[in-house]
Amino acid sequence: MSKEESIAKYCHEANRLYCLAIGDDSQVPWKDSPDWLKISTIKGVKYVIENRDVEPADSHNAWLNERMSAGWAYGEVKDVAKKKHPNMVEYNKLPSIQKNKDIIFIGSIHEVFGIDSKYIKLKDIIFDKLVRVYLDTALQIIKSLSNSRKRSLSITKVQEGIMWLGMDLKDLINLILILIVIMLIVIILIIL
Repeated sequence: MSKEESIAKYCHEANRLYCLAIGDDSQVPWKDSPDWLKISTIKGVKYVIENRDVEPADSHNAWLNERMSAGWAYGEVKDVAKKKHPNMVEYNKLPSIQKNKDIIFIGSIHEVFGIDSKYIKLKDIIFDKLVRVYLDTALQIIKSLSNSRKRSLSITKVQEGIMWLGMDLKDLINLILILIVIMLIVIILIIL
């Protein structure tokens, strides 16, 4: 696997994680992705590597041009078979939730190369906000259940997780692990 392909895999998985967090489960793991998507992602990585000062709008426009040249067009719903995609619009017409994908993409590449970039910080902020939303949702679910000692302890632990996020944890993997543990606690408590 080339360096560009390794970085593309990392970017793809970061995007997939973000998509799952916003309710889009259409992204499959890198190993299961079709070749055309892998090639497109590698092209995007090469573009950012060659243009290190690239802005999210530039990255989106490169993606847009690459997709248009492959026969894609705008469609309200993503349909790979018909080559339709709702993000086949100018960057300024994208909703913020979609613009975040370009920030995550650039930030991920800059992170791998150790480039001090505002996009690494923005990427972390985006993921921190998502984790906070999930933690808050978990907290509300636990609070809605009948009272017990275990549930009170769970509420305390979720609140501690939210507090730690406020202390600017740098390691995204730790944030994901915290989220997974808390969601497991919620699932166990719901079953009880």
